[in-house]
Amino acid sequence: IINDWKIKLKKISIPTLENALSDLEKKMNQYSLIEFDEDIQNIESIIDALPDKERLLFNYDMGYKFSKSSEEFTQYFSEAHFTNYPEMCYLLHGNTHAKFCIFHAKGLFMSKVKSWCHANAMLVISLLAAVVTAFLVPPDRDYLGYYDLKTLACLFCVLAVVGALRDLHIFSALSQRMVHTFSTVRGVCTALVVITMFGSMLLTNDTALLTFLPLGWFVLSSTGQEKHAALLFILQNCAANLCGMITPFGNPQNLYLFSYYNIPTSEFLSIMLPPFAMSTVLILLCCFAFPRTRLSVPDAAVSVNGRRASIYGLLFALAVAMVLRAVPYAVGLVVIAAALLALDRHALKTVDWGLLATFAAFFTFSGNLSRMEAV
Repeated sequence: IINDWKIKLKKISIPTLENALSDLEKKMNQYSLIEFDEDIQNIESIIDALPDKERLLFNYDMGYKFSKSSEEFTQYFSEAHFTNYPEMCYLLHGNTHAKFCIFHAKGLFMSKVKSWCHANAMLVISLLAAVVTAFLVPPDRDYLGYYDLKTLACLFCVLAVVGALRDLHIFSALSQRMVHTFSTVRGVCTALVVITMFGSMLLTNDTALLTFLPLGWFVLSSTGQEKHAALLFILQNCAANLCGMITPFGNPQNLYLFSYYNIPTSEFLSIMLPPFAMSTVLILLCCFAFPRTRLSVPDAAVSVNGRRASIYGLLFALAVAMVLRAVPYAVGLVVIAAALLALDRHALKTVDWGLLATFAAFFTFSGNLSRMEAV
């Protein structure tokens, strides 16, 4: 919403609205995960209260900055610019007695399409790949075998429960606790990498990343240190994928090899210990690249509902059990969906459905590739 408003404010100067938006951004940078519904409603009220001309200029996609200068008007609105779109324009008369031409349906629709495609690039690419291969392998009953329902169900459940924990301000509370405990960028980021490392040993690498990458982002964003996010995410990914190798259930490959070949536990550990130790040392050495800048986070009151936190903790444990095949994924999916439907429907709405659709499109693409003889 804020990005959309900022883009529109490049086209028309409204000082009152610019100041309100600037104040909101400052508050959001200082207080991570606190609801700003009231602030957003206030800005929407400012927009609704604008004079008709300014409100119309603000709400439509135009591509120019509002000016009362007749010379600038002539530059932007010469008839040559609009010969192909006469039916797409409105002619408005303002106090300056100038005509303002606004591209209406076509320009606005195309702008929104481009914006959506840019924000969902991976989904668009995967959908295009699925559609192209569907022409080469026409849809049939075998398509139903493409989709790994367990993966989709587990991903949905983890995302939904993490969303519920986010709505409960768990990550905000953890962010404050970590900043107060470790106090510097290096200390906090190293702690996050180590947590991801041990999490991958117990929760599998993918679950560890889905759990601790959001925590890393919340810590950095709440302290204004987003510039270190790239390095932190790289090291967290390395920790999850390289350090999880020490346990049989640290990643799916280990679990398959450990079970299929009946490798004794002692032999498995002796094989994996050298690369694990080398990886751990190198990752921890890389953590010294973070500066020792001291961190501070506003002491905003963050209240956490203990009862709901316990319930969501159990739901998260259930999601992990689904990943580890300790609980049938269909049972876990029904329980988690029903619980969140009753306790926090907003968490279900905020699930990254685009990510799930990306996986489904990728399954279609890879399934079609596997049926092409040339491939």
